[in-house]
Amino acid sequence: AISFLRPISSTPMTRSHRAVRAVRAAAAAVAAAAVAAIVGPAVDVWFGPRGKQLRISPRLREMPDLTDTTCIVTGASSGLGEEVAMQLALAGAASVTWACRNTARCEKVMDTMFSECLQADGLTPASCEEARARSRCEALDLSDAASVRAFAERQVAGSSSGRPLLLVNNAGVMGVPEEAGVDGHLWPNHYGHFLLSRLLLPAMGP
Repeated sequence: AISFLRPISSTPMTRSHRAVRAVRAAAAAVAAAAVAAIVGPAVDVWFGPRGKQLRISPRLREMPDLTDTTCIVTGASSGLGEEVAMQLALAGAASVTWACRNTARCEKVMDTMFSECLQADGLTPASCEEARARSRCEALDLSDAASVRAFAERQVAGSSSGRPLLLVNNAGVMGVPEEAGVDGHLWPNHYGHFLLSRLLLPAMGP
């Protein structure tokens, strides 16, 4: 564990501390609403609203050749994560790991996405089946250092020599309460991804 994550003081919060925290929470809410307003319409344009037919992102044509690339997407069981993982698989990536805390939910989401794939314009059943065969769900809890280390060890052990690794640090949470005086957002949103990236560097090549 990282020692500086431990609370440095057990002194109760003063009124000024609570006021600062309230201001920060309000600012975070405003920022989240702004991001949703910008990203939401973009996702609808590229992929179609959830529940409707999957569409292929025009940006796939701008992507480099991924046929020899291993891809990992964190937070792949919902939102942008599932869309990114799906599009990378359809782009021909050698393998795509859908990393998330709940693998059962991940498998369900993956089944839904690839069912939509079979009915999407411009795709053949064979291309959907091939993309599905190159995709897999794996457990990763970014709030738990042990889970991050175990996940990274599996990826490094199973990595093919010389094959590029593409890591998409997408996962994030909001509204998580403090635990033992530590902000509940720090590990899943920041430290977990930092640790994961650092541990996967040996597999990323020069």
